Amino acid sequence: MTKLHDILQQLNQDIGVLIQDAEGIRRTLNILKGQLPTDIESINIPTTFIEGLRCEVLNAQQCLADRALQAQLLQLKEINRSKANDIRAKVELLENSRQTIVKEIDRRRAQKEKLLKELDIVNTALTAEESKLENLPATIEEMKVDMKTPVHEVVRLHKLIKPIPGTADEDQ
Repeated sequence: MTKLHDILQQLNQDIGVLIQDAEGIRRTLNILKGQLPTDIESINIPTTFIEGLRCEVLNAQQCLADRALQAQLLQLKEINRSKANDIRAKVELLENSRQTIVKEIDRRRAQKEKLLKELDIVNTALTAEESKLENLPATIEEMKVDMKTPVHEVVRLHKLIKPIPGTADEDQ
């Protein structure tokens, strides 16, 4: 009776465990074969059925595992393909940007030359203005000295001018 109880417990287990432990179940069934009443041996039919499906279940489990792995590999493949395409697009963009960069360098060099010429003109004008500023006190002094002569002449001429009685119309 304990052997029947063992078989019943084994039949109530998870099918995956039953398939893995089918060898023990088979040994127990072979020992009890012909020793059990017919109604109890009819319980053996599901066990035999389970044993018969053992290879199919193992194959199905392996297929499920293989499909899961395959799905992961396909996903990784697509991720890597996408990364490769992104990198390739960036490389093409960089390769195609060479002419644009060269043109921009040439434009900047021309702009630099123009600005250097303009800077030279500004520097020359600045130097001239600084020179004027530096020479300003001396120039003012020279002009003051030069102004003394006409001022003295004005004073001298003013002293020479005498009032003439009457008007110029009267003299005519």
